[in-house]
Amino acid sequence: MEPARRVCVVVCLALSGFLGPATTSHAASARHHGTAPSLSAGASRVSATVVPATASSPIKGARGDLVYGGAKGQTIAALWTRPDRRRLRGFMFFMPSVQCTGGFQSVDLRRVHDVVPVSTHGSTAGRLFGDQVKRGSFSAASLQTIAYGGAAEVSGTIEESIDGTIRGDHVSGHYSATISLFDAEGLSFATCTATQVAWAANSGAGRYFAGGTWANPLYVERSADGKRVSAFRIGTGLTCTGGRWDTFSHFRGLPVTRQRFSIDSDTNDPWGNENLHDVTGGRGTFRGDTVRGTFAEDATFSDASGASTDHCIQRRIRWSAFSSPR
Repeated sequence: MEPARRVCVVVCLALSGFLGPATTSHAASARHHGTAPSLSAGASRVSATVVPATASSPIKGARGDLVYGGAKGQTIAALWTRPDRRRLRGFMFFMPSVQCTGGFQSVDLRRVHDVVPVSTHGSTAGRLFGDQVKRGSFSAASLQTIAYGGAAEVSGTIEESIDGTIRGDHVSGHYSATISLFDAEGLSFATCTATQVAWAANSGAGRYFAGGTWANPLYVERSADGKRVSAFRIGTGLTCTGGRWDTFSHFRGLPVTRQRFSIDSDTNDPWGNENLHDVTGGRGTFRGDTVRGTFAEDATFSDASGASTDHCIQRRIRWSAFSSPR
């Protein structure tokens, strides 16, 4: 079986209206790099990523909406609500590895949804149904079709649900998804399941930011005194010699000077039987309830002799994230 980093499968749907357009110097911080999913033994080695046309559109709620953002375990989650917290507006969820049986060993989840009333008619694409919050509790669900391009030629359904409880500026809950995939001949190809995955998020003007894009979901947390970025997590999609690597990078303790911070790093870490030399570059700038910046990554894997076994690049992107309004 090929090393896990080199192949990735991503489940995706087109974004809908609400969330569409609307250490070199890193010694003081800690960094964690996510793992990557892989194809199971016997499956063809392909990249089956289907990227929606709106993959680079900023994820942003409506003016005045509250923004809850958080990173728990290996996930990124965000929830948008109306100012009175009585109705949900949107939901974002990123999980780097969902286990499968059959043709895929695991898949990578990037989900961006409007949350609409149960009675809403029309397309289910990019929607969760159940926007009401009653006594702080909520639940929403959806059944949607999905399709994979490339050599895999698989399609199927994803049934997903969220539930949770809002307590002021904190929300916690669970996410579940069952993905059923079939090949071009209609034969069962793989089943992937995420069951009651815990997520949590916080809201606070100028402190907790969520956004990015479908391709690069993002969470940024600023310390209470404003002097550091307590957490910076971004989902990435690197183009490698051996395929595509969808993963995430996480940074902690980045100093903030004059509302600006650096995401530059240069690290060497063991990666199974190999070494990972990973270089990141980028900047961020806070301005009120918005933070914007850039990010790029260059990763080289090498064996015990020092010979390169794979080279992966995340080309420079521009990103933005938003907190609740002041």
